[in-house]
Amino acid sequence: RQMKNLSFMRLSIWFYLAIFFAYLLGPLVIMSITAFNSPEFPRATPWECLTFEWFSALFQDERILNGIKNSVLVGFGTVVLSVAMGLAGALMLTQIWPKLRATYYTIIIAPILVPGVVIGISTLVFWDRINRMLG
Repeated sequence: RQMKNLSFMRLSIWFYLAIFFAYLLGPLVIMSITAFNSPEFPRATPWECLTFEWFSALFQDERILNGIKNSVLVGFGTVVLSVAMGLAGALMLTQIWPKLRATYYTIIIAPILVPGVVIGISTLVFWDRINRMLG
């Protein structure tokens, strides 16, 4: 009986994971197929022929090009600020008085760790409740 429940549980988890990844990746697969088809309106079926027509239309759209340019600028700015702030924090951490170092490190690292801890505890509580519900 225990082995049957364990087998059912494994099968259920694999089924859930298959649905989850199909839901997550399905639209990407469909859009990837659609991007290389040639009808007037983008669609996956019926397949007409392999084409790059949609990509040329994409790169002729001024709004898309402006969006790509803005994304690159924001990304570059984020990298510059992150490196500068990280370097300043690291240098300060090495130069600060040793008794204050632990406090400073805690203040600096707390905003980075808190979301992961909250998600970890939430996941633990979720799976514990699932385990209790399923027996």
